[in-house]
Amino acid sequence: IVGGGTDDSGGGPPPEGTPQSGGGVSGAGGEFGNFAPVGSSNVKFLGDLEQDEALTANVDLIVNASTKPGAYPVVVSFVYNDANGASFVDEQVVTLLVFASPQVDINFYSEPPPFFVGQPGPLPLQLVNIGKASTIFGNMGVTAPGAQLTNNNIFVGALEPGGFFPLDANLTPEQPGTLELTVRVSYTDDFNQPQVISRTLTVEVMDAPIFEEPPIDPQTGEPIDPNVPPPDVGAGTETWRQRIWRFVLGMLGLSSGRPTDPGVIPPEGIPPVDGPGVPPIDGPGIPIGPGVGGPAQ
Repeated sequence: IVGGGTDDSGGGPPPEGTPQSGGGVSGAGGEFGNFAPVGSSNVKFLGDLEQDEALTANVDLIVNASTKPGAYPVVVSFVYNDANGASFVDEQVVTLLVFASPQVDINFYSEPPPFFVGQPGPLPLQLVNIGKASTIFGNMGVTAPGAQLTNNNIFVGALEPGGFFPLDANLTPEQPGTLELTVRVSYTDDFNQPQVISRTLTVEVMDAPIFEEPPIDPQTGEPIDPNVPPPDVGAGTETWRQRIWRFVLGMLGLSSGRPTDPGVIPPEGIPPVDGPGVPPIDGPGIPIGPGVGGPAQ
C-alpha cells in the first residue's frame, strides 16, 4: 500500500508484527499531499510469496503542482498473512526526490545564412527561458564535428521567465552536406548537482563557389573587365610611315584598313612597318636590300 494503510482483519497479537482485526485492507488514509497514484489504486495485490523469493510491484505517481523541489518521505505498508492466518502490517519509508528542471528553448533567433565550405559564417543562436521560475545558467556552447567554431562559448547567468540570451558564434565548415550542431547549456539543480541541457540543430553546407581570375592587361597590369570593350589601341598612334604603307597597300588592291594593334603583322606575310631592321619599300611592295639603289630616274 503506497502512502500507508492497514489490514482490517481480526486476530490476537502475534509474537512479531502488529495483528489487526476485521476484514479487508484500508489504504485510503494514506498521505497524498505531494504524490498521488495515476491510472491505478495505491493498493497492489502481490499474491503468495515463498521464502527467499521476490516480487515486483509498480505504481505510477504524479507530483502535485504546488510541491516544491526537495526530498519527500513516502510510507509504503506491506500487509500479509502468515501460515496460521495471522495478519501483519509492516511499514517502510521510501524517500522520493522532486526536481524542477529548467524549461528552455534553444534555437536560431533568425534564419542562418548560407554556409560554404572553407568560408566562415555567423550562427545566430539563442537560449530562452520558457519556464515559470528564474534559473541561473552556467556556460552555453556549441560544437560541430567537421567544422571549426570561434566565439562558441559564453557564460549566461540568471535568466528570468521569458528572458533570452544570444550566442553569436562563427562557423567554418570543412565539408559539404548536412552539419549537426550540438548546443549545450549547464546549470546546477536543486541538490547542487551539475546538469547539462543539450539540443541538436542542423544547417546545410554547400560547396565553395569557383571564381575565375580575370585576365590581366599586360600594359597596365590591371584586371580586364569582360563587360568593357577593349579600347582602340591604334587610335591616335599611327605614324606617318604606317600611313604611307596603308596607301601603298591600297594602290596594290590589298587591305589597307587601319589595324587595331600596331604590333600585328600585316596579312600575306608582309613585314610590319615600324620596328628595327625594316627595309624600305621600292615600287609595288618590293623591299630594297642593303646597297641596292632605287630605280633609274
